[in-house]
Amino acid sequence: MQIDVSGRVIIRVLIQEKHLVSFKSWKLNDVKKKKSTHEKKMTVIVLNSKEYRVYMLGPRFIINKDNVVDVLFKM
Repeated sequence: MQIDVSGRVIIRVLIQEKHLVSFKSWKLNDVKKKKSTHEKKMTVIVLNSKEYRVYMLGPRFIINKDNVVDVLFKM
């Protein structure tokens, strides 16, 4: 899963074995714009991990935030 958060939009891309599974972007409302970048990213990670958990089943998955590998989860 790759996530990019700017001041106004969030973009999430889910890739499995170098194939695009899902792409989603949405505009932030005024309340969500005030949250810290870290808080926005972690919210997206949690919500999308629940929504797309079937694609993430396996020994591990990597979450890229702003094209930098930050977290490696082992299940």
